[in-house]
Amino acid sequence: MRTFTPVVLFCAAIFSASTVGAAPTNTLPAPTDDRCVNIFHDESIAAAGQKISGPINAIMLANLLGHWPSYEVRARPILSYTTAMLNACKATIYLGTTEDPEIPDAFLEDFFSSSRSIAWVGFGVDQLDSDQFIKTFGHRVDGTVSIDDPDEADAAFYQYVTYKDSLFRKSVDITNGKPDGAFAAVQFLLAREDGRKHVVADLIHNKTFRSTPYFLRAKTKYVVGDIPFSYMHEADRYFAFADLLFDILGEKPYRSTHFAFARMEDIHANYEIPLLDAAIETLKSEGVPISMAHIPMFMDPLNAFGAGKFQKPQPATDVKSFAKNVAELKTDSSTAIIWHGVTHQFGLTKNPHTGTSGDDYEFWDMVNNKPVAGASVEATLSRLESALPVFQAYKQQPRYWVTPHYQASALDNRVFGEVFPWQVGRVTYYSSSFGATFTIPAASRDASSKMKAVTKSKLQALKKKSWSDLDTRSEQPLTQMFPFEIYRDVYGQRIVPETLNYLSYATSDQTAFVRTSDDMLADARRNKVVRDYWASFFFHPYVFSSKKNGGTGKFQGDTFELRKLVIGLKLLGYRFTSLPNFEQSVGGNQENKRAGLQDPAKK
Repeated sequence: MRTFTPVVLFCAAIFSASTVGAAPTNTLPAPTDDRCVNIFHDESIAAAGQKISGPINAIMLANLLGHWPSYEVRARPILSYTTAMLNACKATIYLGTTEDPEIPDAFLEDFFSSSRSIAWVGFGVDQLDSDQFIKTFGHRVDGTVSIDDPDEADAAFYQYVTYKDSLFRKSVDITNGKPDGAFAAVQFLLAREDGRKHVVADLIHNKTFRSTPYFLRAKTKYVVGDIPFSYMHEADRYFAFADLLFDILGEKPYRSTHFAFARMEDIHANYEIPLLDAAIETLKSEGVPISMAHIPMFMDPLNAFGAGKFQKPQPATDVKSFAKNVAELKTDSSTAIIWHGVTHQFGLTKNPHTGTSGDDYEFWDMVNNKPVAGASVEATLSRLESALPVFQAYKQQPRYWVTPHYQASALDNRVFGEVFPWQVGRVTYYSSSFGATFTIPAASRDASSKMKAVTKSKLQALKKKSWSDLDTRSEQPLTQMFPFEIYRDVYGQRIVPETLNYLSYATSDQTAFVRTSDDMLADARRNKVVRDYWASFFFHPYVFSSKKNGGTGKFQGDTFELRKLVIGLKLLGYRFTSLPNFEQSVGGNQENKRAGLQDPAKK
């Protein structure tokens, strides 16, 4: 994997759609449920009359709330709100994507009347009673701020966010010579001398350095100055908002330390062994558990790799030297061999790069931007079944999966959620599959430990399962990253996050950016203020080639940049974990417990 798509969404039909409500009353009833969270959203009209903007952001928030899976998540259009609905759950979050939404009077009144935790995220907050707003937050709403001059390529706007003494930032894209980004935000002006005590975060202008409050808090009431899900990146204010959720929910972090996690990417049997060995030895010497995203079947139908045409999948076990290396790695019970696609490409053609394993998409037709031809539950499960003998030969029952290039259809992601206890990385969601009203049932945090590893019988049983509620449209794909582990997303997946991206030292048709160890360390330093945050990254060992061979090293196999990154993360206080140890730390699988594996943060 060398590239990923933009950023997020979808809602699967696996979750029941129902209307939540109570008969209007003049006074708020007593709170009824501490194990649910309300999400209300506006419905912005997009092309062809589709109502997508509010629901898209609702599903992103619902995914984030999967860090606390014991809460049922109830997402509803704000127009369905009736008196006291927000009082029915422990917390309520309203997502306002437009500046002039239609908001029921009952919601505007209940915002201040309820003792429950409630957050207004985004726009339209000026509809709240102005006197009550000043009384509560010590500020008044004064329109919005935005980009100073949209015709200037050098975007001047409130770009930075200060939160817990860390400086986050919004990103800027240049489209047709003009800046594109999340420029708009609500402007809050001080209205009382003691108003600053309610400011949790500030927006800072990137030219004038003027500030305006971004997060406001008054006991159980919260206001956020924009929608934090747009233009998401590794240093974005999205991470500050994710941390704010702990306060909105009144939840403590799961750990007193922060995990670091490293994985080697796109490893197939024909990989250059000296570079692979150099990376493994570096990780071992620094006490970092080995996690290898492994492509079990190699294909190169057009001979782009230069080793001859591989027009039929070559099992990794056919290369005895590689299989022996994997067997040696598996002698350490903390090692994780992560299933990374079947061939990590599709068919005998380019999709869209070279047709070679590791280069191309497998579960998404990137050329035509749609699901691959012949996509079905049967086809996906059969494809997985074809590669299972490779893992059986390693004497391993797989538990972990990385989707090639983080993109698969809505159908495939549903399947992956049923097959694998853990998904690693980022996930692509589809707004076309999302209804305005949906409910995500509560789940157990240690649900992964109750899931069996992948076996032939498990795959065959899933072929017989009823998938009648499956949504296959997969339109409007966007990709979401997560600051911390997610125990339940809208597909039913459990996700180990990837937050720092990957080492990249040159742009190409597959990589649009340069990203160094210094870049990653800067993000890890800033983002450490986020509770339960992971400093999680991946790398391709081929970058450790010598400079004359297109790598970064002074010599072939020079892993200086990797060692610098690993040592830097440890100096920042991060503790490297393995996937088996992490599973045990959340009540994980019994095989790990019998092996005596420990959460490294507790050692």
